[in-house]
Amino acid sequence: MSNPTLVQYNDGIVSSGLPFLSNVTKGNFLLCIVQGFSNSVVGDSLGNYWVELESDFGSDTSAFYCPASIASGANTVDLSNANSGFVAIAEFTPSLIQSYTALASASLTSASLTGAANQLLVGYAYGTAASAITGAGIGFTYESVNEAGRIAMEYQALSGAGSVSSVFTGTAAHVVTGALILSELVTPLAETPSLVQVQGTTFGSSFPNSVTAGNTLIVPIFSQVGPIAPFTDALGNSFQVLVSGTVSIGGSGTGRLSLLYCTNCKGGLNAANGNFALEFTPSVIATFSNVATGTPSGGMFGSTSISANAAQLLVGYNVLWGGIPATAVPGYQGISTWLNGGITAEIQPVTSNDNFASAFTYDPAFGGSNYMTGVLALQSAYAISGNVSGVVDYAATVSFAGPTSGTVDVDRTTGNYTIPGLVSGTYTITPVLGSFVFTPTNSVQTVDGANITGVNFATYSISGSLGTPFFTFVQIAYSGPTSGVVNAHSDGTYTIPGLGPGAYTITSSSVGYAFSPTSHSETITSANLTGVNFTATRVVTASSRFTFVQRPSTAPGATLHDCVDSGNGKLVGQLFFDPIVRQAWSLNLRDNTPNISAGGSDALDIQNFAAALAEPPGVTIIQPSNTPSTRFKFTPVVRRSGESALLYLVSDGPSIAFGSIGQVIWDGTSGTNGAWTFLQTNAESEISSPADVACITSFVASLELISPNQISL
Repeated sequence: MSNPTLVQYNDGIVSSGLPFLSNVTKGNFLLCIVQGFSNSVVGDSLGNYWVELESDFGSDTSAFYCPASIASGANTVDLSNANSGFVAIAEFTPSLIQSYTALASASLTSASLTGAANQLLVGYAYGTAASAITGAGIGFTYESVNEAGRIAMEYQALSGAGSVSSVFTGTAAHVVTGALILSELVTPLAETPSLVQVQGTTFGSSFPNSVTAGNTLIVPIFSQVGPIAPFTDALGNSFQVLVSGTVSIGGSGTGRLSLLYCTNCKGGLNAANGNFALEFTPSVIATFSNVATGTPSGGMFGSTSISANAAQLLVGYNVLWGGIPATAVPGYQGISTWLNGGITAEIQPVTSNDNFASAFTYDPAFGGSNYMTGVLALQSAYAISGNVSGVVDYAATVSFAGPTSGTVDVDRTTGNYTIPGLVSGTYTITPVLGSFVFTPTNSVQTVDGANITGVNFATYSISGSLGTPFFTFVQIAYSGPTSGVVNAHSDGTYTIPGLGPGAYTITSSSVGYAFSPTSHSETITSANLTGVNFTATRVVTASSRFTFVQRPSTAPGATLHDCVDSGNGKLVGQLFFDPIVRQAWSLNLRDNTPNISAGGSDALDIQNFAAALAEPPGVTIIQPSNTPSTRFKFTPVVRRSGESALLYLVSDGPSIAFGSIGQVIWDGTSGTNGAWTFLQTNAESEISSPADVACITSFVASLELISPNQISL
């Protein structure tokens, strides 16, 4: 270790608008004496929070320090929010207050502290014509930094252990005078939690400033509304109760002294249940020690000790009912205070593993009937984040195991995940979703004072098409590193998710269909596979259900074949030859028979018989002309309300009775999907004109095909 050193110094008058310090280094220690501003905490224009060492209310003069500046680069520290008066400000290399004494009195005096090698003694004073005395008479040589009218600051590097003294002279009605010993802060600042802001004034009011998402809040609170329970504010910040105790508030009944905390805040701050909050960088509570709620006596609230590790931050607190500012005595390294009514808080970075004691005192003249005091240690918390590809729209999770363990959800729209609140250490990160296989299976990550991003995982898929929409059940089987079966979608596509790298065999199957190729052999390396397609072909075997009996007919075509169900002897329909529309044999299905769908085994039985029949003798096939006549009228016959027509009566002109010529009927057994056909029922009505033929064929061409689910016979 080495002595802390002065980086820069400036002084002046607030009203002059001096910038004071420029190009401050982030993390450096700042010390200032300011007249005209005596609040317990003051923020500068860069957001640095200054902690009060001491204050003289008569002269509105205070001594402040900033444990670690958040400013950097060309930024400038100024205290323009101070009212008026003198300011002296010094920047030192990263430092920790080892000991401190304040000597506010009517006259400047001396301070004696115990120091050690590689430490720095810093003295300060405010008073009329204050000056720092140098010389052998006081035991060591002072190095005077500067003097600004009534303000003096001085420092000296210490070379060994022992008691050292700082002597100030001058006369003033009101003064602030003190000395502190600084040691080098060697713990990396990124590993130690730091204070971001302090806020809140009146119980029951919402805090005025927003907090940063992911940060931690510590909220000491007195409540007159009864027990404090965990709650979530309007912004989704979840507050837990660390400790809580009931106290008597005289004739008013009882109240509650509590300590609340919120880790991994959502952002903003809308807490209506507190009057004081400290915001810290992302952190978790490592250890905690509370002194039982009680009644102060002998000027002492109580004391407690806590075991803390290096890179942690001690936060002492005291909640007092019935008194005004409680005072936390800096009885150990670098404790400092914020005062807000009857609530005191204090912080201190820890540089080595040790036990620390905290003592709180108060002035009995201020009163105070109940208190709660204690210390907690904060440890910086970090996050591990990444993406899990291939799980969008799935409820995937990521588990983690290490110094802490748990599970977080993966975002279903992006696949992103974040594990917050992790202390330094080694963690095993594992994505989880049923039988899905992820690459890699898990990831071992070591958190060491910083967030870790880009811890990504992937699961792959194989997808393709079957070439046509399907209303039947189609299964896609796969085998390889993992095996299983998925169902195809009704639109004829399929996806096999959750696969790892390796070689897979893909097959498809469905009753009544053959698929080409019979299988695919595919290898996943580091990407999804698409376009693994199959072509489906309907496979039908004739049923041999029907018996066909030829009989004469008076209609053109001269021959009919009755189609009889061999099982029950019932007439299913009649095969007739259609010379007008299909120019082929068609089936006139009886109304009281079940539907025979095109492409089915029963339809194939009928088609096989019809294909063996010759064209009837005496039939003349006339090709239609390009210009249809308007001879015929077509009238639909609907079997039930709301159903499609299965036949149309064809009449010879509007004045002729229905059905005088024949019928346009639906033959569900023809071809692969069924077809419309024409059955002439009146042999005396000659249809020999190409224009008349075109009148019928053009009407049939305008009709839509009928799907099987539209037919109810």
